[in-house]
Amino acid sequence: LMLGVIYLDTENDAQEFIGTYGLTFPNGLDIRSDISRMYHIQGAPESFIIDQNGEIAEFILGPINPQNVRRTLDALLNEASA
Repeated sequence: LMLGVIYLDTENDAQEFIGTYGLTFPNGLDIRSDISRMYHIQGAPESFIIDQNGEIAEFILGPINPQNVRRTLDALLNEASA
């Protein structure tokens, strides 16, 4: 599951961004910055791959590379099935 967190943005601006880039995964506003504080967000974009135990398996600062994300996800899935 991929989930977007709208960081330091208004709902209208976020909806415009989602529409412009055709994002199809769920996105939610971080109204009180609770999520941002929990993950020590420094700037956007930042991505976190969370493992089956709720731990951060990989942190990516900047745009994501689909091949690197796939490699991390494959490794996590292999661990889960072992």
